[in-house]
Amino acid sequence: ILVSITIIGIGSTAALSVISTSVRGNEAVHKRLIATNLAREGLEVFINARNQNIENANYAVEPKCWRALEIDTCSTSSEQLWGELENDNEGYIDYVTYLDTETMEWTIDYSSNTYINTTPPPDFFRIYKSGDLYTNIPTDKETEFYRAVSVEELKNDTYGETLGFSFEDGEVLKLTSIVYFKNRLNYSKVEANMIMSE
Repeated sequence: ILVSITIIGIGSTAALSVISTSVRGNEAVHKRLIATNLAREGLEVFINARNQNIENANYAVEPKCWRALEIDTCSTSSEQLWGELENDNEGYIDYVTYLDTETMEWTIDYSSNTYINTTPPPDFFRIYKSGDLYTNIPTDKETEFYRAVSVEELKNDTYGETLGFSFEDGEVLKLTSIVYFKNRLNYSKVEANMIMSE
């Protein structure tokens, strides 16, 4: 009897261990899926902003306004265009995308000299939940996700041959949407990239 109880106990412990590992694995996959979708959403915000800017820009006056932070006050001065802010981050500038969950409108803001590529990521980039929606606007529901979109202004001398066409500086941007998320022991990262032009 003692032997059979021991065997049942060992079998139960092994089964619980397998279930526990499976649950942790499912949780990790679920978090990575959310992070991937958040990264894609970050790029989509810039695509939609570019399209709206193109509809509203006066190209005779300001031809670069397709990449304006604020189309109503667009000028080609520094800090007004995506990727033109002076910084010390090797040419990359991190932006945050804010969703107003009441109006369902997005805004884009630059992160000054705060960058997401530190562990743990700064709270400036934290994503919160508002109902079923994710937003960078703080609520009482913090998540373990952090998102920024890094923008790099590509130079024709460096990237023209790689891209297969020539362009004026400022006409092509590289966007990298970065999402960090907390797992059991540390932080994992998901990235989505795209090349954007007018």
